Amino acid sequence: MTSSNLAVRKPAPRVAAAVLIALALTLLGGCVRIPINEDTLFQPKESVTIGTFDHPEATLEEVFFESEDGTRINAWYLTQPEARATVLFFGGYGFYLVQSRPYIDHFLEQGVNALLVDYRGYGRSEGEPSVPALKGDGLAAWEKLTGDLGADPEAIIVHGHSLGTFMATYVAEQHEAAALVVENPATSARDWTRAAVPWYLRLILSFDIAESIEAEDNLERIGAVDEHLLVLAGGEDMVTPAEMAEDLYEAAAAAESRELVVIDEGSHPDLHEFDAYGTAYRRLVDRLGAGLVSRPAGPQ
Repeated sequence: MTSSNLAVRKPAPRVAAAVLIALALTLLGGCVRIPINEDTLFQPKESVTIGTFDHPEATLEEVFFESEDGTRINAWYLTQPEARATVLFFGGYGFYLVQSRPYIDHFLEQGVNALLVDYRGYGRSEGEPSVPALKGDGLAAWEKLTGDLGADPEAIIVHGHSLGTFMATYVAEQHEAAALVVENPATSARDWTRAAVPWYLRLILSFDIAESIEAEDNLERIGAVDEHLLVLAGGEDMVTPAEMAEDLYEAAAAAESRELVVIDEGSHPDLHEFDAYGTAYRRLVDRLGAGLVSRPAGPQ
């Protein structure tokens, strides 16, 4: 496990958790004051577009592909000379391509290509999101990457953050990738909701989880994954606690190699800001070996 002394911004989930707890305490007869100031009100995020991306060697191109039901999905394809691997990236529930600048910078630093996907209904992707549809989209993204874009499956890293870890484990289970990265992962939807509510509030709060969502189980899937595995977690993550990452690591007995990195001061949205994050990623890429694994793609 790794720690870092870098400063961490207070993430938005802390505000949501504070409001939830305050509401519950108010219902129990207490009176709680919640501070609202600039730090809690504003949550600035860096943005990027195809037009504003500027790099002396790398290119960022917009691509589209069709899912199995004909829905048109939007993605961005980052390529750079002598890339050592290619990442298929699935973001969290609030992820949009225009907010992908931190990950694009990370992939540039790692010397890898990357296909980043907007979920259906997000950005320029068509359709309405549902669990079965998103799983089909994940497989279609794999086919786009290994087909038209020419990526070598033996050098593909499937990477998911938060909600995207369910997509990543599903794709890695269905296809033989080189490696799997799960960042701030949840074990299952049921565990996730339990982690979101402290034990002393469960007497008055509960969740009615749809069957399609409750059936998604990273813990079960990761046991069948035999690729190289990197599990990244934040010690201060209040959305997907590090204990779930530890459980997934323990369940991944079939992995070709596995590493768990818990960044003690990291939270849910900021692990990429810590040196330990990039260092662990670099170790994974080094294990996969060198070589150009995909050709540049033109607009599709």
